[in-house]
Amino acid sequence: MSRFKAAQLAQALPAVACLALIFFFSSQTYDEQTIIPLLQRHISEFRLSELLPDVTFRYGHSLVSAKQAPYQFIEFLFRKSAHVFWYASLCASLYLALKSLPRLAPRALYRLGAAAALLSAAACVDEWNQARIAGRTGQPVDVLLDVVGGLLLTAIFLTIVGAIQAARRRTGSSSR
Repeated sequence: MSRFKAAQLAQALPAVACLALIFFFSSQTYDEQTIIPLLQRHISEFRLSELLPDVTFRYGHSLVSAKQAPYQFIEFLFRKSAHVFWYASLCASLYLALKSLPRLAPRALYRLGAAAALLSAAACVDEWNQARIAGRTGQPVDVLLDVVGGLLLTAIFLTIVGAIQAARRRTGSSSR
């Protein structure tokens, strides 16, 4: 295997690791993942309810209420934040892996589009997998959250990296 091929393969490893972790977590039952027992050990439901704002909304087929079910509310936020984090990590790692394949995705916008397509496919398969697991549900709204959250955080990441690189180029060219 040439060094170039090995380098391309190495750049794909973070995406593969993210996918593996996403599917590991989505294959766990609700009981294996719940953080409610941990919350119950550290804060009373009454105290937690006092600390949270009076927020209630519908998500899928469920009503999420901070005051009426504070443990479930915190767990909901934790789970959705974890989804956004892992899908942003997957999207960014897919983007970077595609950067090593300039013929496949020669421009940044093409790479982001290809990463978005792969991200969408992963989110669909993930939700399908979750629908088969005891105590879990697979919902189309979760696919949307995963993809939009992943793309948004990746776009922010790429904007910050681009700004840093531009600042370095300006600094480097002004010191000459």
